[in-house]
Amino acid sequence: MGGYAAILFGKLLDVDQVLAFGSLSFLNSQKAIEIADTLWLTVMQNLEANPPAKCYFNDASKTIQFYY
Repeated sequence: MGGYAAILFGKLLDVDQVLAFGSLSFLNSQKAIEIADTLWLTVMQNLEANPPAKCYFNDASKTIQFYY
C-alpha cells in the first residue's frame, strides 16, 4: 500500500520522477480482471459502487509512463 498514493501525489505536485514498487496503476475493476490482478479487486469494486464525494484520482496510466 502507498505506491498508488506516491504516483498520485507525484502527479499532483508535478514532480519529475516518482519511484513506486508494486503500485496499483489504476482503480478499475474491469482492467484488473483483464490482466488477472485481483488482489485489490473488492476494494476497486467498492470504490466504483460507492465513490467518495470528492474524487482526486483518475486512471494514472493515461498520464504517466510506467516501466515494468
